[in-house]
Amino acid sequence: WPISVRANGHILLNSEKMSKSTGNFLTLEQAVEKFSADGLRLALADAGDTIEDANFVEKMADGGILKLYTLLEWLKEMIETKDELRSGSMESFKDLVFIKYSNAWLGGNDCKDQSDCVSCTNHKTWSGENCRWCPQDMACHAQGSLVNKCSRTENIVNPDDCDKIVHAKYDKNLAHKMIYLCALAYSDDVAKYIPKASEVDTFHLVKQVTKPCSGGALCSGFVAVSHAEKAIAISFRGTQHFKQLVNEVLRILVEPKKSFEAGGQVQVYFSDALDVVWNDLQKYVNEEMNSYPTYKVWVTGHSLGGALASLASTLIMYNGKTTKDNLMLYTFGQPRVGNYDYAFTHDGLVPLSFRVTHYRDIVVHLPTCKTLVPGTPCIALGGWPYHHGKEIFYGSEIMTKSSPYKTCEGLPHNEDLGCSNNPAVWSKCLPIELLACIDDHKQYFGISVGTWWKNQGKGNTSAMNISSGSHQLLSFYIIPFLLFFASLFFYI
Repeated sequence: WPISVRANGHILLNSEKMSKSTGNFLTLEQAVEKFSADGLRLALADAGDTIEDANFVEKMADGGILKLYTLLEWLKEMIETKDELRSGSMESFKDLVFIKYSNAWLGGNDCKDQSDCVSCTNHKTWSGENCRWCPQDMACHAQGSLVNKCSRTENIVNPDDCDKIVHAKYDKNLAHKMIYLCALAYSDDVAKYIPKASEVDTFHLVKQVTKPCSGGALCSGFVAVSHAEKAIAISFRGTQHFKQLVNEVLRILVEPKKSFEAGGQVQVYFSDALDVVWNDLQKYVNEEMNSYPTYKVWVTGHSLGGALASLASTLIMYNGKTTKDNLMLYTFGQPRVGNYDYAFTHDGLVPLSFRVTHYRDIVVHLPTCKTLVPGTPCIALGGWPYHHGKEIFYGSEIMTKSSPYKTCEGLPHNEDLGCSNNPAVWSKCLPIELLACIDDHKQYFGISVGTWWKNQGKGNTSAMNISSGSHQLLSFYIIPFLLFFASLFFYI
């Protein structure tokens, strides 16, 4: 049975329309008899493969027969003199090129035929690259495949990594616990409020570090341990007040990014804020991880705290303090921390990295990424801000533990246009629903993250009641957020 059907316009013979009346006519049977089947195939292959007129040229068919005859004679000669041919290693450049192209022509680069990780990653494409195994769809892909659901860092390329696959699956129950750890970080007395947070009341505080940082604020982070959860929690405080927010915005707009130890470049303000806390806190974090090496490591933060949690988790993994399947990063309303190189580095080191976003949350779009036209995909090149981690998008105004969510796996990776990056979502903040966008940043899972501790966990935490005070805070927030949107045009 034929495996394909050719479709052309007119069939020409020697560049002229075939016609019985003019005698310019040739049947397939006559052509096979005259040129042989293989000679005819060569001529047909050269005739054209589009809907344009196909031109069968007899000189091409004659030339094909000559080439086939020459090839046959050469093969006979090689067989007869095979003992005189070069032997030994086939590692020269010419040998490798020959092998690669032979594999390609013989179908040896067909990655999709490989059914498991080991056979996939041991298989080579025509360019010599390993095929890629994607844990998400459990399929083998060639480099650059458009149907590969995995990002670059999720793909398995080395056979030795097949038994180290970490399946990144979002846990909404864990996220609900993490948001209370974020809320606790806004307090200067975490130990006092842990018992009031029923979701995480089995934790006991190991150390809280609170120090002055840029903008006249107090940057803070803490480490706590729960033997019931068998977990070590690390949480960072978000932006504390108006003056700090203005300082944060201005420094992001004016200062160039700085190189990060683990790789890539990050915003200077975020890096400096982490240093203020981490230089003292990491000692206690390391002690807890050494004391309880089998405990899970939970790293979290809201807003600015999410950026600090991102950097801290990357450093922990970069320094080999735990394994990839043991550390989980959950951030809420996190801004873009660095450029694409940092995002790529982070995703490779921290596969269990989730960015939880709440509908119109304005901060998750800041600092703005580079696009050709607003509303088009973020550009990864050029050092512009770029998100890391898998986005978990809650697309409704009221966000509770049971609210539906979307795991964002569309393109471009980490900047899925079908989630918070959808122009239909973020354009609401320009400026018709600015207050609602601010509220969506302040509230996650029905609690006001930054002020929960002030109510000692007893206040009415419905989204409606929490948002009612936002109108009184308009003058407090609108200037820095407008400055953020100025970055759409003036970001350095």
